[in-house]
Amino acid sequence: MAHRLFPRLTATPLQATAYLGGIALFSISFLVFLNSTISFVVTDVIGQHEHVGNDVGTLGFADELLALVACPSWGLLSDRIGVRRVAVTGYIIVGASLILLVKSTNVYPELLLGRLGFSLGGAACSTMVTAVLPAMVAKRTDSDIEEAGAAPKNVHNEEGHTGANGRAARLIEEERPDRNGSIGHGPSPSVSSEITITPGRYSSQSRTRSRDERHEAATTPAENGSDATSGTSQLAGLVGFFTGAGALVALLLFLPLPAYFQDRGENRPQSVRISFYIVGAIAFCVALFIFGGLRNLPGESEKSFSNLWRQPYDETTHRDERGQLHITLTPAPSYLKL
Repeated sequence: MAHRLFPRLTATPLQATAYLGGIALFSISFLVFLNSTISFVVTDVIGQHEHVGNDVGTLGFADELLALVACPSWGLLSDRIGVRRVAVTGYIIVGASLILLVKSTNVYPELLLGRLGFSLGGAACSTMVTAVLPAMVAKRTDSDIEEAGAAPKNVHNEEGHTGANGRAARLIEEERPDRNGSIGHGPSPSVSSEITITPGRYSSQSRTRSRDERHEAATTPAENGSDATSGTSQLAGLVGFFTGAGALVALLLFLPLPAYFQDRGENRPQSVRISFYIVGAIAFCVALFIFGGLRNLPGESEKSFSNLWRQPYDETTHRDERGQLHITLTPAPSYLKL
């Protein structure tokens, strides 16, 4: 189904589901829930009823300041360890922060630290919404295919075999005397004369192949680039839809939880605590789902935690006058300098 809607999608259906139904859907849900209920934590759980607006505004301001630094940092980190690990780490931090928030006994520093922890995890989740998108349509390398458990196909042999069968079928068709009533009795070249290579025929075929190769080289990159851009744009639109749906999930499922438990006989502080525990557990479940669903993403096979201690390299490719491809590796600047 996913490949019918997005022909350029190279990710598996499970990976696409984990991306859309995990990262994109819940990246905004937990933020909407926390922003809507943080005042209840201050008044009902901590018991502070003065300067509530000032405290809530200060917590939000500190959240945004940390997110300004955390978002690019998570993006740089995902280039080294992979987007899946960053997304899983982000949702684990979000889940732990939601649970610790309702265990706070004061606004400063306990509630502030919990809000900063949530900001750190939420920044990872929101950054990965964009960072995972290119991996959904990236070309799979041989290592990616081997990790996914699929053996690469011998395309060249299949094409050569198909081409030979096609030429043989064409020659047999031309040899049939009744293939065309108007020329059935006319002279036609034999199979041996078609296969015989003469200098004139070789030169003519070489020029024809050269023109075809130049035409394919000129048209194929443009067509592939157009298809890739189209597939990425369609997927980005669907990501925006799931992100907006995540806000509705928070509005329809998460926010009514305190009132639901209060109607069941729980007092207001306890109902808020139970609600935060449930939403935090959901964040852990999302992290587990992403951990299993985003395995073997294209282009992520060589990324791991060990890359944090290795010298990074920038890879550049270029073609010489003969059309040969050259790869140059140059040491990249330290992430601390960036």
